[in-house]
Amino acid sequence: VTADPAVTLVWRAPRGAALRRAAEPVLTALAALGVACVVAEATMSALGLTPLVVRSGSMEPAIPVGSMVLVRAVDVDEVSPGDVVSVVRRDGTRVTHRVAEVAEAAGPLRRLTLRGDANPVPDPESVLTGTVDRAVLTLPALGRVLEGLSWPPVHFGAGVATGGALWWAFGPPTVRNRGRWVTRPVVVDEEEVTA
Repeated sequence: VTADPAVTLVWRAPRGAALRRAAEPVLTALAALGVACVVAEATMSALGLTPLVVRSGSMEPAIPVGSMVLVRAVDVDEVSPGDVVSVVRRDGTRVTHRVAEVAEAAGPLRRLTLRGDANPVPDPESVLTGTVDRAVLTLPALGRVLEGLSWPPVHFGAGVATGGALWWAFGPPTVRNRGRWVTRPVVVDEEEVTA
């Protein structure tokens, strides 16, 4: 079998190859961000840290609204005036304020008087507890970002985008995204033929 000298095989790159190459750094950055989130979550879990979002200005300027505060559960005896703690009141609301006073109570319990930095007087209701969540780290503005990301439409959009990216990157190959060999006629210079 002899090949037709007037036809040659040419490799045709897949459609969107340039776009795919341009998108690779974006996908890599998103993958790195995902890994960083998993590592951060695992680290916080291993260290016993819980993230809280500050929604009121009672602790400004030390803790602005929208901050994320990382807290760790500790025995109340480890707390002293000046520490920032987060507790759940009897009505079920959580408050993150500074300890103004620690008073003795029955057994291992202590009565904490709290006050927000922006408040002129202590909280009207003291807290009787044996454990508290003490603030370890404050990350300004990060709470707002996390709250925005937790909005249901954002979750849905992120899920759709992630699914599309995974299908695009790892979906079954087709002729369209693999590229293919195509035949192309050879243009013959008539002067060379007659020469």
